[in-house]
Amino acid sequence: FSAVSCGSQPSPGTQSTQASTTGTTYGKTVTYQCNTGYTTSSSLTLTCQSNGQWSSSSGPACTGEILAHCCILAICTPNLLF
Repeated sequence: FSAVSCGSQPSPGTQSTQASTTGTTYGKTVTYQCNTGYTTSSSLTLTCQSNGQWSSSSGPACTGEILAHCCILAICTPNLLF
């Protein structure tokens, strides 16, 4: 018998990158990470299921805003979200 394969891992979602993988066959995982300054409420790890499909068809979408410094008239406000 041959191992169930899920094929290529789903592409990373918005503002995320693939961090690691254990393979593309049943039970193996692919883990993503959000880019600096971003978070996600979805799982960062997808698993190859017994039906040959990944547990999600895409990598996580990470959201958030980069923290920045804003200076107006020489008055600076650190961590102002824009």
